[in-house]
Amino acid sequence: MTSNGNHTLFWRGAVRNDVHSTSPYLPGQAPLQSNVDYSKGFTAGYTATIRQNLLNNFRWATLARASGYWEIMILNLYFFRGLNNNSTPANSSLAVTRSFQLPDTCEQFRGRPVVD
Repeated sequence: MTSNGNHTLFWRGAVRNDVHSTSPYLPGQAPLQSNVDYSKGFTAGYTATIRQNLLNNFRWATLARASGYWEIMILNLYFFRGLNNNSTPANSSLAVTRSFQLPDTCEQFRGRPVVD
């Protein structure tokens, strides 16, 4: 933010769209089950050099972790009430967990900084 570099801002983001599939039941068909990970997150920060030996870091981060599985429904020949009925729609499940972090640190160093 400043020309001498005493105040800086940054922003970083990451997105995962990973799908790990099992092998299909017959060649040419879709896989029977897939594990999915749709996690997303970002972080933003502000760093201030107050003095040569005093540094302040402020960061804000959020993460939405979404992972689960989906599978192809196979026709059951026998139905047992309460044993093989699926409670999730289309035999899939996705769990979403959100977390936030808001750390602020102020560090003081002794001596002179060494630059190589």
